[in-house]
Formats: sequence, structure tokens, C-alpha cells
Amino acid sequence: MAESDMEKRGVRLKMKEMRAQFPPAEAGALSRLAGRRLDAFLVFMGARRVGIYAAVRGEMDFSSLWSEGSDAKRTYCFPRVGKDVLHFCPVNHPEAELQPGTLRIPEPVRDIPALNVNELDAVVIPGLAFDLYGGRLGTGGGFYDRTFQERRGGLDGSGPLLVGACYAFQLLVGESWKHDAWDVGVDWVITDRGALRCLPREYMP
Repeated sequence: MAESDMEKRGVRLKMKEMRAQFPPAEAGALSRLAGRRLDAFLVFMGARRVGIYAAVRGEMDFSSLWSEGSDAKRTYCFPRVGKDVLHFCPVNHPEAELQPGTLRIPEPVRDIPALNVNELDAVVIPGLAFDLYGGRLGTGGGFYDRTFQERRGGLDGSGPLLVGACYAFQLLVGESWKHDAWDVGVDWVITDRGALRCLPREYMP
């Protein structure tokens, strides 16, 4: 196993353990708080078509956004797992239009057509850990990395803004891991404590 893989594996195991021990009531309260922060962020950024996920296995849960109708003009697009990448589909009624998919993750039913990812204004991405330089550690499947591999950056109009989502303890400050060439970084990270604009990777020590 390569050194970078061993490093990532260690961080993943640590974060999985910490998230598993997080009290559900506290997780729910902090998810709602982060949801309000994310809502304000998307309004500020003018994001109308937003890729988002249905939370599983302890991920930050943003379901309050669509259940409470935070912004009637916003369209939420959920990922459906394809062969190698994710296909984002607009969903009007998540409770009825999402069902367990290939990886037992709620995803849009098959009759909802997917959008081109470049039609999205922003994509909210879960992760086990993020660092200050936009580095993200997911569960290791690589679907988000492959889906956005050609993206040049969300701020210049060449692709959606990528927004990491996690609890504050999952945002690593003062530590990181080696970023591999295929790792797609995020532009911002939203936590229960606020929104962080990530630093360019060339600033990594």
C-alpha cells in the first residue's frame, strides 16, 4: 500500500469512529444549524440548481432545506450512481422520488432524467474529512472525483462550485494528507460553525 493510501486510511478510520460516537440528538441539531448556514450561503452565491445528497451513515443531514421549503426558486438535484460517475437529477419531492439505489443510498428513481453537471450552480458533497486546502476524504469509491475530474473551478463559470459538508470536528486544521493527482478538491466547506473558503493547494506546507 502506498504511503498516501496508508495516510488516508488512517484518517478515514479515525473519522468513522468519531462520527459513530457522535450523539444523534446533537448531530440532528448541528445539521439543522449547518442547513441554515448552507441556505444563506447558496442565496449569497445565487445558486439555483444545487446538487445535494440524502444523508446516510452519519453524514450531515440537510433534509430540513427541502422539507421546510427554504427557497422555492431553488432546484435540488440528487446523485444517481452510474457505472463510474454520478448523474444528478432534479427532484421536486424527495420523500417520493428517492429510493435505495446501487449502494443502498437514496437516489432519484430511474424515470427522472439527469442534467449535465455543468448545468449545476453548486454541488454539496459529503465527506469523512476535509482540510483547509480543499482536500476531501470520502468513503473511497471515487465517484465524486471521477464525476468532476474535468472541472477547472467553480468560480470562473467552467463548472459548478463544489462545497464540502461536514461537522466541525471533521474539518482538519493544522493537519492534512497527501493530495493525489486524481483527488478533486472543494472550493468551500460548510460546517455547523460556518463557511470556509479553501486555500489553493500551492499553499500547502
